[in-house]
Amino acid sequence: MTSDRISILLHDIDFGYPKETPPKYGEITVETTWDGAGISSDFDGKGWWEISADLLQANYDALPLFTARAYYYYLPAYLINALRDFSPRNYVLEFVVYSLSPTKTKSDDPSISERRNQFSTSEKALIRRFLLLILEDENMFLLFNDAERGLRKFWA
Repeated sequence: MTSDRISILLHDIDFGYPKETPPKYGEITVETTWDGAGISSDFDGKGWWEISADLLQANYDALPLFTARAYYYYLPAYLINALRDFSPRNYVLEFVVYSLSPTKTKSDDPSISERRNQFSTSEKALIRRFLLLILEDENMFLLFNDAERGLRKFWA
């Protein structure tokens, strides 16, 4: 049953990622624009496990603007939010899938490789399990191509 698998994955993410010091303000986004500054300000000093659903909903599209370190650091919060509201109407979930499966991007793209190389083998397995849940839920059919591409091209 999907809900049981979601509960197990939530637990595994919570205990599978280190709870360490968050990136500093200048290490959060690659953007120096107003958007990047706002995102950096929102996430500054917050542990990934402390981030509220409201903050993630307000920054549902921020993942592409994160540095490799910040992407690695904050992805667990985004994954947990996506799993807690496992619905095609959850923008956080949708944009997490997009960030894990960028279109028109080669699998050996340096920026994607830098992000992917931050994750341990067991952390990559958690990401694969998340993408597989997307593929197994018929309500997520609009994300099937993206999840499949992510599994095949970036997280195999």
